Amino acid sequence: MDGIDTLILNTGEGVRELTAKTATGKHDIESVVMDGNDTLISNTGEGVRVLTAQTARGIFDIESVVIDGNDTLISYTGEGVRELTANTARENFDIESVVMDGNDTLISTTVEGVRELTAQTARGKHDIESVVMDGSDTLISTTVEGVRELTTHTARGKHDIESVVMDGNDTLISTTVEGVWELRAQTYSGRCVIQSDLKACKEELLA
Repeated sequence: MDGIDTLILNTGEGVRELTAKTATGKHDIESVVMDGNDTLISNTGEGVRVLTAQTARGIFDIESVVIDGNDTLISYTGEGVRELTANTARENFDIESVVMDGNDTLISTTVEGVRELTAQTARGKHDIESVVMDGSDTLISTTVEGVRELTTHTARGKHDIESVVMDGNDTLISTTVEGVWELRAQTYSGRCVIQSDLKACKEELLA
C-alpha cells in the first residue's frame, strides 16, 4: 500500500510537472510568434511610410525645379524682348522693320519651346508617378503575401506542437496507468503467496 501510494504520488507529481512545462513551452512559443508578427507588421508599415514620404518629397522637388525653370525662362525671355524692343526704338525704320520680324520669330520660337518643355515635364511627372504607384502596389502586395505565409506557417507549427504534446501526454498517461495496473497485479499476487505460505505454516504448527 505504501509503495502504491508513493508510485501514485510520484506519477501524479510527474504528470503535473510535465503538464506545467508543456503549458509554459506553448506559452513561450505563442509569445515568440506573436512578437514576430508584431515586429514584421511594424517594420513593414514603417517601410511603406518611409517610401511614401520619400516619393512625396521627390515629386515635390521635381515640381519645384520645373516651376522655377519655367519662371526663369519666361523672365529671361521677357527681359530679352524688352531690351531688344528698347534698342530697336533707337534705330532707324529699316532696322526697326528687321527687328520686328526678328521679334516675331523670337516670340514664336520661345512660345513653341515653352509648350514643348511643358509637355515633356507633364509626361515626365506622369511617368514618375506611375512608377512610384506601381512600386507601392508591388511592395504592399508582397508584404501582405509574406504576412499571410508567415501566419500559415505559424498556425501549422502551433498545430504540430500541440499534436506532439497531446500524443506525449496520452502516451505518458497510458504508460502510467499500465504500470499501476501491473504493480497492483504483482502486489496482489505477492499478498496471495504470502497468505498461502502463512496458512501452510499455521497448519504445520497446529499439526
